[in-house]
Amino acid sequence: VLMSYVIMPRFGMNLDKFFEESSQYRLTNSSILHLGLEIIELLEGIHLAGYTYNDLKLDNLLIGYKDRPQIQKNLSGNCFEDCEIHLVDFGFAKQYIDKKTKAHIEQNDVDSFRGNMIFASLNQLNFLETSRRDDLLSLCYMLIYLLNRGHLKGIDLSANLSKNQSFRQAK
Repeated sequence: VLMSYVIMPRFGMNLDKFFEESSQYRLTNSSILHLGLEIIELLEGIHLAGYTYNDLKLDNLLIGYKDRPQIQKNLSGNCFEDCEIHLVDFGFAKQYIDKKTKAHIEQNDVDSFRGNMIFASLNQLNFLETSRRDDLLSLCYMLIYLLNRGHLKGIDLSANLSKNQSFRQAK
């Protein structure tokens, strides 16, 4: 009997932890651009499968296990050039194509918020079904966050707010 084995990939640290550990250095625009292009490719694969991701955040992006991003102290270069980036946690992924009709689903209300409030699109914050556009908007918010060295205008991420208070602040 011939047995086949599935090799499960091993991942390194998530990007949130990476940014915490390298907080004294600033990511170059080249690094952020490269990261954005990598994430677009990951989202494209999810969208081609007929799903939206809905939970883009630094915690859900993992660096390949053997890859070690090299933070540039001179503010030039791309620290992610030789790194693989992986997207994990598909708990909020949702089909956006109707299986029977192959048409885009209608934008209806949803019961509860799904995703990450910090990088959520307006549709998510308004409890509406999401589309591919919402994933791309979340990516834009995340890239702005990185370009601003961990700050988003109008949102105080250091405040100790309850879920309801932080939801009102994000909306």
